[in-house]
Amino acid sequence: MKKYVNLFIYISLIFLMIALYKADYLKVPVIHNYFAVVISVLLLFGGFVSNALQWKVILSGSGIKLPSSNAIVSVGLTIFGKYIPGKIWLVVGKAAYVSSMTGAPVSSISLVSLNNQFITLWVGLTLGFIGIMGIGGLHLWGWITFGFWLLLTLLIFSPIFHSTINKLVKLVIKKEVKLPYINFVNVLAILPVFFVTWLCWSAGIYFLVWGLSGEPTTLWNAFAFPLAGSLGIIAVISPGGLGVREGIMTGYFTLAGMDTTLAVTITVMARLWFLLGEIFIFLLSLILKKTTNCKKVTGENEKT
Repeated sequence: MKKYVNLFIYISLIFLMIALYKADYLKVPVIHNYFAVVISVLLLFGGFVSNALQWKVILSGSGIKLPSSNAIVSVGLTIFGKYIPGKIWLVVGKAAYVSSMTGAPVSSISLVSLNNQFITLWVGLTLGFIGIMGIGGLHLWGWITFGFWLLLTLLIFSPIFHSTINKLVKLVIKKEVKLPYINFVNVLAILPVFFVTWLCWSAGIYFLVWGLSGEPTTLWNAFAFPLAGSLGIIAVISPGGLGVREGIMTGYFTLAGMDTTLAVTITVMARLWFLLGEIFIFLLSLILKKTTNCKKVTGENEKT
């Protein structure tokens, strides 16, 4: 398992380089307020740490105990798997790593990872929809966002709808696939950390806009990122949401009254900004793997 996980990490790094080269995003615009940009980067890093801790929390709720350092390592080392075409690697990557450390079945942890992804999308779409309502963009992205949000809500929290979808999937692919169902009461206990992650990144975007424009912006612009980030993840074909996230963010900023040229500049910079966060959590995971006891976790997890 460890050999395959390491191979996955190397392949994901290769696809990251290919995606960035083709997208030609490696250009840094003029920065008008360096202090605001520094704050945005610190919030970005905080969001990635929170993202790793939410993974630990949801694993714990499923009976898989993992130290914080191991959780960060499992997320950080596999972070670039999102750039491999097909979003399955976004779910399976860290699940395989946790399996190699705990002895728990990859299939079971993959379902937990899918739960984590669904809740992340649900929270992101919730914040994104709030932003759309704030800038008066219901007619453009609002109903699409609400449609995805409602579908996720029913899929995650409605036992009747969940059972129906499972039956339809089995009917179409002739194979039983159990999509995850989460009790709403249980989700309420872990929702705060998911909101902290998105709010850190949203606040980071607010200060990034401030730093690149040279002046404070409307708070509604902060919600462009959870909207674009969530819909970018849903766009299965585009590696890492490349192109999709940028298009949505540019449209959002323009609708909010921002100059189109500035909107495009900030959107492109936001990709580099987020990539910096991914590099941060990747390097942090490498350091933790070397300096902490990130060895196989034995005990009750092997029975999960």
